[in-house]
Amino acid sequence: MIDLFEAPDFEVLFQPERMPLPAVGLLDAFPPETVKQALWWEAHILEVLHGIAPDAGPGAQPRPGYGPGSSVTSRQR
Repeated sequence: MIDLFEAPDFEVLFQPERMPLPAVGLLDAFPPETVKQALWWEAHILEVLHGIAPDAGPGAQPRPGYGPGSSVTSRQR
């Protein structure tokens, strides 16, 4: 399977959508700094899982170490 991802003509045809934390109203019970930190972790975890940051624009390229050919395990490290 890794051969598929390393092929020069391989490309991702869709970008994963952001999978949000619970409704913002539920986060109102927490201090603003805690919410800010939770949103940062959410973005970081989604980038590890999907290889690209959830706020990346159309056509954005993954950071080094997060692109095609990198495993979730290597991105976790």
